[in-house]
Amino acid sequence: MKKKLLIIGDALAGLNTKGDTSLALAEGALLCGWQVHWTADTDIFWTPSMVCCESSEAILGFDGRAPQTKIDPTIYNLANFDLILIRKDPPVDEGYRNLCLMLAGLQNSHKTKVQNDPQALLHTHEKLLPFHMVQAGALETSDVVPSLFLSQTLSQEQLSLRLKHLPSNDSDSWIIKPWLGFAGRGVQKIQGRENIWQALNKQTILQNFESTNDAKANLNEPKSNVNWQESMWILQPYLPSIQTAGDRRVLVAQGQVICDIVRYAAPGSLAANLAQGGTAQLEPLSPQLLKKCEAIAKQLLKSGVNFAGIDIIGTKFTEVNITSPTGLRAFEDLAGRPLSQHTFSLIAQGI
Repeated sequence: MKKKLLIIGDALAGLNTKGDTSLALAEGALLCGWQVHWTADTDIFWTPSMVCCESSEAILGFDGRAPQTKIDPTIYNLANFDLILIRKDPPVDEGYRNLCLMLAGLQNSHKTKVQNDPQALLHTHEKLLPFHMVQAGALETSDVVPSLFLSQTLSQEQLSLRLKHLPSNDSDSWIIKPWLGFAGRGVQKIQGRENIWQALNKQTILQNFESTNDAKANLNEPKSNVNWQESMWILQPYLPSIQTAGDRRVLVAQGQVICDIVRYAAPGSLAANLAQGGTAQLEPLSPQLLKKCEAIAKQLLKSGVNFAGIDIIGTKFTEVNITSPTGLRAFEDLAGRPLSQHTFSLIAQGI
């Protein structure tokens, strides 16, 4: 009997089939002989006795990279799936957290495996993970970008005191980004420490955000998707190496490094994310960085995170994406070889 996979993601109709990593994993599962179903988080519900899926689409195959699907109206008990992949894109909002809470109960009481572990998704912040890796011994303090986590409610005097804990940089250039931001949205560059407090003002951030090229494509999105009312922000020194060395994404699974790409921002943009118009290249990963990525991958696996994307600018580790890491299709396109089956086989190892 075929093993059964359920992918919980965004609506299939709205995906970029050419570059979507979740679809690549679905294709990999089919190549591994699995039965594949796809559903949205809004179709998951909890009864007194089981967690259910109200409807789904069975993925039967692929025409190029376009999935061939069939609507399946069956109400499934999620405990009957062998593996569930949480592939819902951020933001990590109430709906995302509720999904993880339901799936955590399922994983604790049934044989069904859920990846990444919903408990880890609930209790781990992607922008804090590099600092957790320092605490775990996988990285050194010098490997991460010095950061301050700031509230908009800070007075100017409180901010001045906190800024004393942030090392100066030669250019006096800074990056501020939303605590719950994703896909490079809402990132702003500030010149001069004296302008940081003003930038924390909500209206200033809103005006700056609306003026960026990245925002113009997103002005019609729900406010929750672009963090218009974000109350927490991350302040970091601007790393000029993002212009010359790019923003490297290293994909890991089952404690191993799978592949990596280097993303470069579009002209006039701060964000190198491919979803924000960035471009990707293949560039060698140094043995030093490879060793550190392997250490992170092993540490993540211990905490229930199987599949992740490690982000590096120059030699500085900036973030570890565990909600819905991407980049697999971009690597396949650049390298000219398939990787989806191998990646899925690693994720499903032992099931």
